[in-house]
Amino acid sequence: MYPFRFILFVFISLWIFSWIDSLETSRYQSYFLPHIRAYELLIGSLYAFKTKPQSAPLNKVSWSILLLILFILFIPQHIWTQYTADQDNYIPRLILCSLVGWVLYSGSLKNILSADILVKIGLWSYSLYLWHWVILAGFRYVFVQNDLPLIAILLAAVMTFLFSYLSYEHIEKPARKASLSHHQFVYGMTAYFLGASCFAMITMHHKDLIDDVQNKRLFGWHQNICDSGLQSNTQCLQGNIQNKKILPTILAVGDSHNSQYNQFYHLVGKHENWVAYVESGQACSILLPEVYFVHHEAEGQNQEFCRQFRKRFADKLIHQYPTVILTQRWSQRLEEPDYEKNFNKLLQFILQNGNTIYVLRDNPNTGFENKNALQRIEFLKSKGITLAKPNQNLIIATEQANERIRKIVQKYPQIHWVDLDFPRYIPNNYLYNQMPMYYDDDHFNPYGIGIFSQKFIESGAKLIQ
Repeated sequence: MYPFRFILFVFISLWIFSWIDSLETSRYQSYFLPHIRAYELLIGSLYAFKTKPQSAPLNKVSWSILLLILFILFIPQHIWTQYTADQDNYIPRLILCSLVGWVLYSGSLKNILSADILVKIGLWSYSLYLWHWVILAGFRYVFVQNDLPLIAILLAAVMTFLFSYLSYEHIEKPARKASLSHHQFVYGMTAYFLGASCFAMITMHHKDLIDDVQNKRLFGWHQNICDSGLQSNTQCLQGNIQNKKILPTILAVGDSHNSQYNQFYHLVGKHENWVAYVESGQACSILLPEVYFVHHEAEGQNQEFCRQFRKRFADKLIHQYPTVILTQRWSQRLEEPDYEKNFNKLLQFILQNGNTIYVLRDNPNTGFENKNALQRIEFLKSKGITLAKPNQNLIIATEQANERIRKIVQKYPQIHWVDLDFPRYIPNNYLYNQMPMYYDDDHFNPYGIGIFSQKFIESGAKLIQ
């Protein structure tokens, strides 16, 4: 048996290294990069070397803990996050792991777990752990959707077990039987650690270079836009701002679907010779201040910000700017109770103040929630693979919501409904020169909105009449 102290030293070193490095990385990197999660691979080894399962009957305590495990597993995530600050569910994960570990190592399930098939699965468990993510990641790459179809899930399960069996029989078992000296083991562990770390560092460096050149500038989200701000006028003025004689007379207000139009307002305003102040509140419904919705989780988490955002709009901003542009992710807003009634009240309130109102049609939904889906689908098509299908519910909901808002707006002759005629300017695959125009399923990226703005201007269309 290899020295336990050495294994413990390696484990603690990797844990400290991984924890420190994870503070500087995104959740995406923390999940996928091997050096961030390296310590997890050694936790099972510690149990195997130091812990011996006990033997005990399946008593009332064991049954109670099993029921508690099932209860925690089926608690909907939004219920947990609504009452705690643990948005990533670290606490229930820790509780579950502790309870499962107690049940397994107390020996309470010995009779059940001693079944031949479960013993076999137990022997393959480490291989299953390693292979399941690789195979599922491959399937998600091809199918694109986060929620795989049932046939893909079943096929992935079969492949996971098959690959796990093969790797256990032909890699893991021979490795276990190999007689390694203490020095060979030390050298092997050092090589593993250094190899994984070097590979991850190279990957991160390469990814950062790509991000700096393309993603952050053209295909990111928060680059070069005013967003989620009770911000100053100088930060959020768009249009012909070079001409100091043109005062800002337009207020463009909305949620993140207003944020995405910063460059559109800038280019079109410059062309049409006006200046707009852009005020956007992430996830906030633009209604009267006393209205508050908890249906949308993000707004529920930003209750006070959204209340202040609406109050600033109703009490101050509409009195400063004679023209108001309203835009929202209408499909999401219309999920909220009584939204249409409250939206009518808002329109009437703005009209009573004497403002001119423009309401923008929401841009199409691609139907793919994965933000890299558009390029991936085109690449797979070039290889003859066309398994990815858009979420039609998202596409239909967007168009239905646009129609409902249009009918509300057209009841008021003095309000302008702006149908931006997106199909005229956007390719069906949402790519222009093989580059994605969308950041995710429903937001333009800076590159995409720039192309859309150019097409809009070249067509001779006008935003402000």
